Amino acid sequence: MNKTEKKKKLKRVILITVFTFAGIGFIYLILLGISELLLKDDNNSEQSGEISFFTPDYSENIYENENYMSKNRNIYYLQYGSGEPITEENFDSMPPSARFFYEYFEGVKNGNYVNHSSFFTEKYLKNNTLSETFTMQKIYDIEVDLFEKRFEEEGNDRITVETYIVEYKIMENNGTFRNDVGSNTLKPLVYTLHIKGEKVLIDSISEKKTKS
Repeated sequence: MNKTEKKKKLKRVILITVFTFAGIGFIYLILLGISELLLKDDNNSEQSGEISFFTPDYSENIYENENYMSKNRNIYYLQYGSGEPITEENFDSMPPSARFFYEYFEGVKNGNYVNHSSFFTEKYLKNNTLSETFTMQKIYDIEVDLFEKRFEEEGNDRITVETYIVEYKIMENNGTFRNDVGSNTLKPLVYTLHIKGEKVLIDSISEKKTKS
């Protein structure tokens, strides 16, 4: 092999090496760009701590969203694990607490923040702060399950106290109603209701404690 051939071979080796590193660098840049897009919120959401929220849109009509309309939007009312969904047909025959939850979730779905405080006792409103405004909420997979019932004396009145495990998911959660859970995620809550005759109000809401 003469000097000319050696030089040509050396050039080929150098060119192959350069193109190889250039290709690796190009692939690296592509992967880096993809990872940045994923972290940047490809879904038009905002970060709050470790939870990613969608940008609130107060003009959105959730009932025009085909994906949401395909979800199970029924409210399942259970007592000690057994029950049925609340429908227009059985609404009037349901107990007061079932009808209460139906109206409560319908109000939240429709973004009715104006009347939202009417679902709570004075004690709750005194010790807790409700969201001043919230958008329509794409709530689905709703289940309320009574697991404790007792009676208490309140002045001259006897009230019924019912405690429920309440579960639901929020599609495309924007955090305006609930900012402790991400989209399409279950995080059960414990609701305590005070019932006096047909009057039902929420007296407390807390996180469901998990067994250690």
